[in-house]
Amino acid sequence: MTSSDKTDGPLVTKQRLEPHPGERQIRPWSRAQNLTRCFLYWIPVHSFPVPALQRDWLLTFLDRWGRVAAKQLSLRAELFLQLQSVQPNLSDALVKCAPDFNPVFGLSRRPGGGLPPLPTQQDVKAMQRGEKAFSFSDYAGDYCYWFLAGAEDKQRALFFGQGGLTTLYLKPGPAPAVPKVRLPKAMQEHPFFKDADEKMAAASRLSSPFLKKSKELFGAGLESSPQYPGILFIVPLLASADFFSRPEEEVKSWFDLFDIYVRESPVDRGILLATKPDLEEAMAEIVREMKAEGMEYR
Repeated sequence: MTSSDKTDGPLVTKQRLEPHPGERQIRPWSRAQNLTRCFLYWIPVHSFPVPALQRDWLLTFLDRWGRVAAKQLSLRAELFLQLQSVQPNLSDALVKCAPDFNPVFGLSRRPGGGLPPLPTQQDVKAMQRGEKAFSFSDYAGDYCYWFLAGAEDKQRALFFGQGGLTTLYLKPGPAPAVPKVRLPKAMQEHPFFKDADEKMAAASRLSSPFLKKSKELFGAGLESSPQYPGILFIVPLLASADFFSRPEEEVKSWFDLFDIYVRESPVDRGILLATKPDLEEAMAEIVREMKAEGMEYR
């Protein structure tokens, strides 16, 4: 990846006669060598959904990457699934796992993007008369689910590879206050109240400073929208071109919310990984371990 990738289309890498020395260590990842505002990496995928062999390699890498982020920087991973990526093959899994993962609704937003307008009275009348077909995407925007329950590996295993998963690695914050609920014994034995303490802990995360801060950073320009007050949080939908084309101070401000950003990016035909700290040696070490175990990215 090079600084010439300043386009709105798919990311295109230039072929070098000799790869950059650091790039040899992290292949199959490529780094945007001339970008100084953060560390940006990209790995190609054949398509979305990601083919099984590539998906297996990426899942292994990301599982190990998450452990490095937690151990070295004490970062916690938060996963967000775009609503429009929940096709029929995922909807059943989402419904089934909802009691365990506790998904809540928010917005994912492209830099400078707006919200689709609410249906007008004319739209409603036209649909009632059959003159206009209802299309959910016309009014849905880029909404997403945030999984309150921390089960990073399980969530990624279910939803990764469809082109709609974003992971933010956040700094540890003050632990939210978790109310203690004492249930009668008969209620404790009911399946509905199974793991009640864990569910209360997940729900308490709705008081996290992340929600307010994400809207402050990524909600600029939406404040006057009637939908804005009801939005719990806003997660950025970033493509490789945004890291080059957006103002430097804006790009740096993104990392006030997270230290690491990982996104399945269909427009880039691959996975983006951006970091505030220099973690390239950690990336290279994971790649070396996987190669030593016979895991090659095909």
